[in-house]
Amino acid sequence: MQLFLSNGYAHQPNEVKVLSMQRREEKNPGDQRTATIETMELEGYLFAVDQPSLTLGLLRLKAAYSLNGFEAVFLDNSGNNSAYHLGGPTSRGGCDVIAGPTLIAQYGSDYTNYHTYRITLEAAYDSIFADIWDFHETLSWTGDGSPEVIWMPNLNMKPQKQITWDSTTFQCVQKGVVVGMFRYVNPPPPIFPQYLKGRMTQQEEDAPRRYGPLGRPYYREFALRYSYTFESDVPLLGHPNRWV
Repeated sequence: MQLFLSNGYAHQPNEVKVLSMQRREEKNPGDQRTATIETMELEGYLFAVDQPSLTLGLLRLKAAYSLNGFEAVFLDNSGNNSAYHLGGPTSRGGCDVIAGPTLIAQYGSDYTNYHTYRITLEAAYDSIFADIWDFHETLSWTGDGSPEVIWMPNLNMKPQKQITWDSTTFQCVQKGVVVGMFRYVNPPPPIFPQYLKGRMTQQEEDAPRRYGPLGRPYYREFALRYSYTFESDVPLLGHPNRWV
């Protein structure tokens, strides 16, 4: 088989073999699968006619794997795509070089007319079924309806306690953050809409997280923060929304 990279680099036929190809899941804080991550471990033997040619070949090899974002495809002996394929348009920005090229002095004859090396590549494939990366919400309460008490200063004696209102209001704040995978997601509605103080409603967007190589950005995890304020003459009883 022969390994080709989309950046134009081609390994010699049968130069590289696959030591392992592993797959694992990426999950969000809600234990839902958001992506599949594939890792390919390679071992190769680069041959050349002499040491200077070998040195030049090793430099070209290192340059080929110096930048991320390429696609790696093994062609079988018939010239068709094999099962060993990493990166591509459906991945999150192509291949990332996790390790290597690492030069290994495996035998005493290494760096005569050949050299052993190893490379580890990784690519992530986002799930099209994942919509939420993270969500959490809190409710906080202020006030207990008790009388409003103030202390009035006095010129010749201690401050005097005065009751200005026989009863006060109950206040509640509902706030949280919802992080969409590929877009901003609308927040949940107010829990106590009849007591909403509309002018106190707030929303705030965070810039999404950037992935991908230089010049080919790929954006994910769009965070939206929100806050609702409520005020009432009766206790506001409720619980924050849960991620379902």
